Amino acid sequence: MPFKYYNGYPRRYLEQRCKAQLRCLFHLLFLAPSGAAAFYGIQAILLQIEWTTVLLTLIASVLFFWFLRNAFAEFREVQNARIVPYFQQRGGKGEAFTTGLALSRNCEQLDKLAVELSLEPLSHFGFADDISSEAVQWHSASAGLYSVRGLLHYLQAESGLVSDAEHIIADLEKIEVALQGAEAREVRFCLILRQGFDRMISPVEMDRRQGSFW
Repeated sequence: MPFKYYNGYPRRYLEQRCKAQLRCLFHLLFLAPSGAAAFYGIQAILLQIEWTTVLLTLIASVLFFWFLRNAFAEFREVQNARIVPYFQQRGGKGEAFTTGLALSRNCEQLDKLAVELSLEPLSHFGFADDISSEAVQWHSASAGLYSVRGLLHYLQAESGLVSDAEHIIADLEKIEVALQGAEAREVRFCLILRQGFDRMISPVEMDRRQGSFW
């Protein structure tokens, strides 16, 4: 099947980026009124201290900095997307969950290389996500390992021919370890494109998911 890309990323990145930008815009829209309320409240406090004014100013100030923080966070998240392995059930290893930036930004390049090497491209294993009510197609860990190892062997021998090879190799090595664990337990997998760094993941999200990232 033909795969689609956006500036080297899987095409799905464009959808995720637009959603993040809309969330960023939402937070920015509330910066002006909350900031103005805090500013005028501080002026009122300086002229005549009233507890109601102080309380309202504190609330406006907290809202202002909360919206500012969220807008900044959304802006940062827009710039990052990761390709990570996702397992049908627990049985893989979670090292690869925190990596995958190089794989996502070089996905088109890696898919073309995989085709040249007669391997299944990374995009073949993704990027449907069950949390978005999409039908996930699970693959054997052995099939994924075959492609990952094929790409690794080539890149380790010919790293000068591929841009960003050092970071790509590091990401592929993490996925190789994760898939080895899944293969040993006969756990199937797919690849998912995730936005941002995921310093933590919500238990609520994991409860809604069919599979696991580790």
